[in-house]
Amino acid sequence: MLDRGRRRGLVAVVAIAVVASGCFWKGKGVQPEPAPIQLEVSNRGFFDVDVYAVASSSGAGSGTRLATVSGFSTAQVTVLRRHLQPGGVLMVRVHAIGTTGSWLSPALSVLPGDRVALDVYSNADGTLSRTQFYSLPAQDPGDTTARLRRSGGG
Repeated sequence: MLDRGRRRGLVAVVAIAVVASGCFWKGKGVQPEPAPIQLEVSNRGFFDVDVYAVASSSGAGSGTRLATVSGFSTAQVTVLRRHLQPGGVLMVRVHAIGTTGSWLSPALSVLPGDRVALDVYSNADGTLSRTQFYSLPAQDPGDTTARLRRSGGG
């Protein structure tokens, strides 16, 4: 029979072995989280805006707030898979803070790792009707097209 000290040591060794083996176990069917969508928001108006991911195609409800973007500024927003509608569809709602102005985007099909842009334009009364939502080309270090488009060239 083992004395009390050796028994504790043996129990500790077994416990450590069990915990360590659990760290190396990889369950079947466990999928890595897909790459998020990168949303580039350019607020080209005076009003600060809240940007929401809309959960249903009807646009009902306010959705999940993704970001607040100050007037005349830009923001990079990460959109996770859980913010998308079924089938990989992204819709956003934009609300100009301090006004009744809101804008609901068209549905945009996206894939993991895609980049999309939201250009927010507001009038003096907070109307957002000129706002645009569109896909951006894949980022290729040798491709200067996106940089030229943003800088006004090409």
